[in-house]
Amino acid sequence: MVAPVHVSSEVRHAGWPAILLAFLFSLVTSVGNFYFTLYFRNELGFSGAQIGTLFAVQAVTGLVAAFPTGMGNDRVTSRTLVALGLVGQSAGLALMAAVKAFMPIVAVFFLGTLSAAVFKLSLDVQVLKRGTGDRMPAQIGSFQAGRFLGIAVGVVVGGYVLTALDFVPAFLVAAGACMALLPLAGLLRPTPLSRARLSDYRADYARPRVLLFCLWLVLFATHWGAEFTCYSLFLQDNLGLSMQQMGWYMGAEFVAIVLTTLTLGYPLRRLADRQGVFAFGLLASGIGHVGMVVDNVLLSALFRVVHGCGDGAMFMVFYVGIFRIFSLERMGGNFGVVNMMTMAGMVVGSVVFGALGASVGYEVPLWVSGLVTLALAGPVLLTRPAGDPRGAAQAT
Repeated sequence: MVAPVHVSSEVRHAGWPAILLAFLFSLVTSVGNFYFTLYFRNELGFSGAQIGTLFAVQAVTGLVAAFPTGMGNDRVTSRTLVALGLVGQSAGLALMAAVKAFMPIVAVFFLGTLSAAVFKLSLDVQVLKRGTGDRMPAQIGSFQAGRFLGIAVGVVVGGYVLTALDFVPAFLVAAGACMALLPLAGLLRPTPLSRARLSDYRADYARPRVLLFCLWLVLFATHWGAEFTCYSLFLQDNLGLSMQQMGWYMGAEFVAIVLTTLTLGYPLRRLADRQGVFAFGLLASGIGHVGMVVDNVLLSALFRVVHGCGDGAMFMVFYVGIFRIFSLERMGGNFGVVNMMTMAGMVVGSVVFGALGASVGYEVPLWVSGLVTLALAGPVLLTRPAGDPRGAAQAT
């Protein structure tokens, strides 16, 4: 009832080049990203420990790059860094098609991860810095919907593309597509710049509530490490899905995220307290992750859709909270720190759950990480709602 009336207006404010870039980049890179574990195990013969190490390298790279990239977005326009990310991602995909040994793959994975981190973080900052007041939640919803719609289409198309072309030519096509997005990056509007000092960023994160949020975020992000290392292998080994079936299974989840982000964009701008949405996101994410390990494919997919609704709610809470907590002049660096916490959780999740899945079964990391997410809902449900902290944040 809400979204069809107002989406076009909010898309205009969010900036259609950013939304289109998020959609197309996600579509192109999803052709490989969600099937990498199958390529590493089935085509290159890597062990579970090696696959876990690769995704830990991915997470560590994102962790190390997050704050410098964030600060860079406060000192250089985000569109410049978005373009650099596209060039690096294109090079990484092309090299992925050329190398086969483990250590060269580690180096290529580092390049691709670094470039993707620069692109994604810079595009996020672009949207956050160009945000407009109480319309921001709806703008974030439009932007996130574009990103996850790209992933939804990408994972479905990827299943068919990888069946028809195999991995190596698919990597080369994706590399060319990334380069083709450069003109679109040039259409992004300039973002405001600042010369914030390191002490300014430290002051922003010295508040107890922010530190507690960062610790909580590390724990929540461990389930993404389990997904990166075990998700597609679980679908192939435990549920017996083909490439095309995996694409439809995963695509259903991302459609759920799209619908959730669009639905929550408007209510969130009117809520001083986001506690209910926060709790819903954690409960749905955890229940869906635990339930997806059932042997019935349709029931498993239904639980995965529930998980997608939960993660969609969490993305909205994160981005709206970041926009309200931190000042725009230091948004880049502060958003980089939040990304560091996410990547730290993914490092832990990739190392622990990658090895665990290879040794005891790929369903175990999924339900264990789901229980961790459910446990995180407890403090949220028991904590009294708090008001909007943006004013206090801007005063620091």
